[in-house]
Amino acid sequence: MLILKIALRNLARHKKRTIFTAIVIAVAICFYVFADALILGMMDSSYENITEYEFGHIQLMSGEYWEEKDDLPLQNLISLEEDTLARITDRPEVTGYAPRLDFSAEMTDGRDSIPLIGRGIDLEQEASNFRIKDSIIEGSYFEAGQPEAVIGQSLAEDMELEVGDFFMLIVRTRGEAFNVIDLIVAGIINTPNPYINDNVVFLPIDLARDALLVEGDQASHISLKLTGRELAADSSTEISELLASGPASENYQAYSWEEGAEDLIVMQEYSDMVLILVLGVILLLAMAGIANTVILSVIERFKEIGMMKAMGMKVKEVTFLIGLEAAGIGILGGILGVILGAGAVYLLSTYGINIYAGMEGELDLPISMAVIYGSWKPGTFIFVFVYSVVVSFISGLMPAYWGAKKNPVDILHE
Repeated sequence: MLILKIALRNLARHKKRTIFTAIVIAVAICFYVFADALILGMMDSSYENITEYEFGHIQLMSGEYWEEKDDLPLQNLISLEEDTLARITDRPEVTGYAPRLDFSAEMTDGRDSIPLIGRGIDLEQEASNFRIKDSIIEGSYFEAGQPEAVIGQSLAEDMELEVGDFFMLIVRTRGEAFNVIDLIVAGIINTPNPYINDNVVFLPIDLARDALLVEGDQASHISLKLTGRELAADSSTEISELLASGPASENYQAYSWEEGAEDLIVMQEYSDMVLILVLGVILLLAMAGIANTVILSVIERFKEIGMMKAMGMKVKEVTFLIGLEAAGIGILGGILGVILGAGAVYLLSTYGINIYAGMEGELDLPISMAVIYGSWKPGTFIFVFVYSVVVSFISGLMPAYWGAKKNPVDILHE
């Protein structure tokens, strides 16, 4: 207790030096907390883009199709029996489903053309469970039985198309013959997912099946919507087991959204590593400042240290005392940094920031192009505070030991 009181008294001895070093630590903590909240918010928005506009939480498809899904084949499609589909959709965590038929196409208005992805959708199921309908900014959603399509705003601008304009999709059928789908632009959407805005044309799935010569109710995949995306991994495993108990000729499996977002997950892991590295570099500078502060303090207090040792204090006790003083600077900096960081995250979560302004169309990942709002993560505040205190304590030990091991007779004589 005596050592703690002495350490607190010594912190106040050189106020300017203590405050300056604490501010350096506080700035590092504030920067880390803000950057972590920004990246977390960006990734949350991007994961939501995938689950709400592109992948869903889980996709049901054949294993063979999954291996070739990037090529959008019209072979190895999925067709579930009503009983099997009912057993899956009756699960408590499943809130809806939507069959989709994806295919390669070339969009043309008779003058210009562009390769893209056609997506046949069930009008009712897609509207009930996903956000395509809610993203319409011009025109309207499909009308059943009509040769209509919904396209992204970027795609409409590239092809100079407006609501009511005609265009064609040139496709290859399941038998590798060419066919043409005549369509009218019913609506234009603007989603925060650039991949959808730039590359996908939505049309009724029945129309797509007829044009591609796909039989029955076959689809590329069936997307499932869950009560929460965190349930996808466990649910996909259980649903795959359920599908495996079906007809032996079927090789249907369930794939979670994480398996379709591997690039984004790797990006988040890389971002987390970079943040830790940046925090480490900044705190290394802070460690140098703390070590410098401790060295100056030790030099100025040589006689005091000699007196304490002459009165019976051991080297480890003196070292621990001075280390506590360094930890005290870390605590002050940590408290200030957490307060500043909390304020920064509050502003970010309230007002958001558009870090991708002007970069539309430059990224081929479902990274949100909307305003990014920060996400609160209490664990980050705890981690960075404890980290700063530990680093401060450790950085003070070496100069503290250097001063504490000196012979008190020599110190007092000097």
